[in-house]
Amino acid sequence: MKQFKILTVASAVFVICIVIAYHNTASFGYDKHHVIYYDKDSIEIMDYNIEYKEIKKKIDKIENFLPDSFVTI
Repeated sequence: MKQFKILTVASAVFVICIVIAYHNTASFGYDKHHVIYYDKDSIEIMDYNIEYKEIKKKIDKIENFLPDSFVTI
């Protein structure tokens, strides 16, 4: 259990350091340096753009692939 706590804290510190480094270096290069930015069409996380319509297409594809009901025994 102790190793899990250490790993969790180390992972959180690692992610926080990445976000701080991204914000600092992006602020030198250009004015729009938000870590998370969203509007009505998409969400952008650290320069990675995710469009809602693309997510909707993938969810619809998964829903069409899955059966309507599951039988459990």
